[in-house]
Amino acid sequence: MEESEEPSETVLREIYEESGVKGVRIIELLGIYQYNMTPYRNEIQERYVYYLELTQPTPSTWRHWEIHPSTSKNSISFDFYWVRLDGSDLGLAGGQGYFLSKLVDKTKNSGDSANT
Repeated sequence: MEESEEPSETVLREIYEESGVKGVRIIELLGIYQYNMTPYRNEIQERYVYYLELTQPTPSTWRHWEIHPSTSKNSISFDFYWVRLDGSDLGLAGGQGYFLSKLVDKTKNSGDSANT
C-alpha cells in the first residue's frame, strides 16, 4: 500500500499495475490475513482479499509487464489466463489461495454462471 492509500484503492491500482486490467469493481472484502514471506523476504504481510468483478471485456489470455516491480529494477513479465472456480485446488503460490474457498462459495451462491 502506498502511504495514505486505503486497501480498496490499493487493490484497484495493483490489479492494473500487475495485470494491465482496468475495468474492475469491488464487490466486497472477503477478509484480511497475515502471511510470513520467509524465506523469500524477512517480512510479515497483511493481505486484504477482495471479491472483484470485471466491468470491461478482457482477453482469455494475455501478457503484461509489471509497471512498478518491487523486487527488481527491471519490469517483470506475467502471463495471465482465466480458470474456472469449481472448488478444485488451483495451486496458488505464496498463500494466495487463503480465501479461495470463500470466493467459490460466494460465486456459487450469487448464481454467477461464469464462476471465473
